[in-house]
Amino acid sequence: MSDIIKLSAKGKELPADSTKHAVLVINGLRIDVRKRKAKPHAEAMAEAAAVDLLGATWRPATVREIFALADITNPDGPFAKSLFPNFPEYGWIWASDAYARDDASSPVCAWGVGLGSGFANIRGRGDGGLALPVSPLAASASQS
Repeated sequence: MSDIIKLSAKGKELPADSTKHAVLVINGLRIDVRKRKAKPHAEAMAEAAAVDLLGATWRPATVREIFALADITNPDGPFAKSLFPNFPEYGWIWASDAYARDDASSPVCAWGVGLGSGFANIRGRGDGGLALPVSPLAASASQS
């Protein structure tokens, strides 16, 4: 990963070794890393879209964005505790991408990325997974 910036919930830049951050900025993308509970897909997607933080517009992460954050070469797991201190060791992060084989009128599955593996798989939408809200830097009204 390129340069990583850690921010407080109020937007203050924090030291690189901080584990009290609410937001990461990586590759021009803000990532809300605050603690969340596992929820079914629809609830997690709504939670991500409803984030009110730093005056930015937030949305659920795509599977490609989640993959870009995973370091599968890390022996301690693909989501380093120094960056993602509130993530459980195991579980799923829901992605916003549609599962192409699903019936659009009654979707059953959605993409998720495993916290323990960094790999993607389809999951039943009723299963519990975490939301990962993201916001491109260009989407902020405060950026000029």
